[in-house]
Amino acid sequence: MPIKVKKKKRSTKSCEKQDKKLLDCSSPSCSLRQFGLGLDAGLDSLDDAGLDCPRNPLHPRVALWTGHPIRGVAKGCYPRSIPMAWIANLGASVRRFLEHLGNVARLGWLSLRALMLLRHTQLRVVVPVIKAQIRFTGIDALGLVCAFALLLGAITLLQAYTQLEGFGGERYTGVLLVAVVIRELGPLLAAVLVIGRSATAMATELATMRLNGELDGLEVHGVDSVAYVLAPRVLAGMISVLALIAFMDLSALVGGYLVAHFRVGLPFPSFVEQIQASLTVRDILITLLKGPIFGGGIALIACYSGLRVKTGFTEIPQAVTKAVVACLMAVFLVDGLLVAWFYA
Repeated sequence: MPIKVKKKKRSTKSCEKQDKKLLDCSSPSCSLRQFGLGLDAGLDSLDDAGLDCPRNPLHPRVALWTGHPIRGVAKGCYPRSIPMAWIANLGASVRRFLEHLGNVARLGWLSLRALMLLRHTQLRVVVPVIKAQIRFTGIDALGLVCAFALLLGAITLLQAYTQLEGFGGERYTGVLLVAVVIRELGPLLAAVLVIGRSATAMATELATMRLNGELDGLEVHGVDSVAYVLAPRVLAGMISVLALIAFMDLSALVGGYLVAHFRVGLPFPSFVEQIQASLTVRDILITLLKGPIFGGGIALIACYSGLRVKTGFTEIPQAVTKAVVACLMAVFLVDGLLVAWFYA
């Protein structure tokens, strides 16, 4: 006669105690829940969740609680501390930033090499593309830039004369225009206008070409897509932004002179004398340096954002938004570094 073995039933209280131990904040599952990760979030690696351990089946009760019965954390697997998880997330962000920066730098190197290796027969194809990009980025935006610059110079001196009334504000006309407009606001405003007008168009155009297979078609027909598509836009951006900054500074000086003449009666020779006394070689050098750097960087970032589109046309608005944000951050960061380098 078979002997029946009576299984010992576990009380509800003992299960609750064991559950409390498993769900204590020192357990991996609780740590994941605190960071908003959770094992049911489909993690491919436990290292992404801040855990230093091999992948092993979950304890049955932990698997039941997390809803993830296949993979999980084994015994002896302990989570990293909360500060270490924050450091890991920060490191991942820095790694992604450096990866994007390296990709943009690589595109810049490829564009420079393509321009240097252009043959005479290829110039007949590439030069019209460069001219078209200069016309779109520079010439077509010239009227808008000059109008903004006139207002910028006029408003700057109007505000200065209002605040310095009674202190001889007309004596600081040249200093204000050189320090505020020519050094900083002129190049920055020109770059912002190019970002809003041309960088968005570049990102949209490159993304559309990528999705329609036009870049692959160029490669199939033996056309270097870097030399035909990317390099002309980078070179045109450098030339256009430099020219726009020059016209913006001149227009701002004209607007400033009109206000100085009609507000305080400053004659033109005195105005020119103040500008010459305030303007130095260093100011001219940093303005000439900002133009190519801003223009080339804006074109590279816009093209890189457009080339990252892979799946569908719904990614194009996202790529354009990312291009604008990245271009603005890069322009202000480079401007701050140049100012610190030259004037600190």
